[in-house]
Amino acid sequence: MTGKPWMTRMVNATVKHGSGFAQPAGAVVFMYSALEIAMRQIRADDELNGLAAGALTGAIYRSPHGVKASGIGAGAGLALAVVWMLANEDSRRRFSEVLNFA
Repeated sequence: MTGKPWMTRMVNATVKHGSGFAQPAGAVVFMYSALEIAMRQIRADDELNGLAAGALTGAIYRSPHGVKASGIGAGAGLALAVVWMLANEDSRRRFSEVLNFA
């Protein structure tokens, strides 16, 4: 399928199934943001807060499915936070500064 029928099919699928992705994604983003803000209140404002918030978000989000799933979620959250940090030039610079002081 190409052209207009393909585009119509993609638009219909997005509208029909988009909310199934949007709700969990919104919950994860909210948890990550809230945990990162809480971490800033507890300790210094640096990039380690974002990494910890990513790991905690993954662990909390998957916690109803058991300890193993929570650990996998923490690893996935940490991995996504690392990718996000490495993709942002300012975050890379601040993280290298944190490592130089350690």
